[in-house]
Amino acid sequence: MISLTTPPRGEHLASVSTVAEIEAAIARLPPEQWEEIRRWMDAHAPSSPASEALEAFRQLQAEVGLSSERATAWKDAVAAGRR
Repeated sequence: MISLTTPPRGEHLASVSTVAEIEAAIARLPPEQWEEIRRWMDAHAPSSPASEALEAFRQLQAEVGLSSERATAWKDAVAAGRR
């Protein structure tokens, strides 16, 4: 197990602060630790308004049975109404 707050054995991530330094430090990690980094990043990644909006749209799409064809027709109708 590795920690991003304290240097792991071998000091792979000691004193890194820029993206380039972090990338280089991760590249030096043993491959088995890459998955741990991936899981940590997935668990700590901030959600964006775009991803939240996409999730809300997918839920609405599932609830109303909106197919991609019907979604395109609806989008076209909305666009035509704005003209």
